[in-house]
Amino acid sequence: VVFSGPNSETTETNSPYSHIRIVTDVSNDKYLPFAIQYPTTVHANINEQIVAIVDYEKQQYIKEMQSLHAKYDKNIVGELNISFEMYEFEENYYSFLLQTKRSIPGKKPTHSYNTVVMDNDGNVISVDKLLNYNEESLKTLSSQIQAFILNEDKFSHINEMVIKGQTSAEWGNFEEFIIHEDHINFYFNNLVEKQLNEPL
Repeated sequence: VVFSGPNSETTETNSPYSHIRIVTDVSNDKYLPFAIQYPTTVHANINEQIVAIVDYEKQQYIKEMQSLHAKYDKNIVGELNISFEMYEFEENYYSFLLQTKRSIPGKKPTHSYNTVVMDNDGNVISVDKLLNYNEESLKTLSSQIQAFILNEDKFSHINEMVIKGQTSAEWGNFEEFIIHEDHINFYFNNLVEKQLNEPL
């Protein structure tokens, strides 16, 4: 169950896939507006992981806005939008890309990505599982992504040490990814904040 917070209206609709439905949660509070969409599946473990992501973002937004209302003015209005895209691969793997955009008055707007990848049996596909827990494959992935970013002029404004730090050969640096058609997209939230807002 997603954290409730202010009054909101929640609906559930079909998706193009019979075992996946779409949950929409829209705030009825004009001082705490938000619009959230996320997938729900027939697998409890997948749903728990997705709801944990949504819950965290929603709670953070509401707590920050309520703090502003208490300190300054209850008429201050922020914004929270969570949307998602889903991708099917070989009719057995499904990737969910959740995109969160949060705007709090007085702070820089934030933009982040979270991903969940599963197979038809509800097994989570993590990056270490994807690479067969092979450390050498992780090092290769890291070096290829670093080379790509560092050789692209459009990313030249990002400090080289920051890039290398966020893409070093650590499993945790590559946990946000989706499988889409014949390629894999990786998302780096700490670099998104530095305007690297494209998947790699």
